[in-house]
Amino acid sequence: MWKSKKEGKLSPSMAMIMGIAVTVEIMTAGGMILNIDFRSVDVIALLLAFVVLYFAVVAILTDK
Repeated sequence: MWKSKKEGKLSPSMAMIMGIAVTVEIMTAGGMILNIDFRSVDVIALLLAFVVLYFAVVAILTDK
């Protein structure tokens, strides 16, 4: 349950995979809650995917 000190940070690729999973979950939940059509959800998902990709690239480039 608790992390030991031996475990480090997530790898950048794992962080990107988790970010994509969260994006898909947000897209699905938003589509169900707001009851919007598929094309609008597709555009929202595309925008969120680019945001996640942007932050992943920034995190990878600034990670020391």
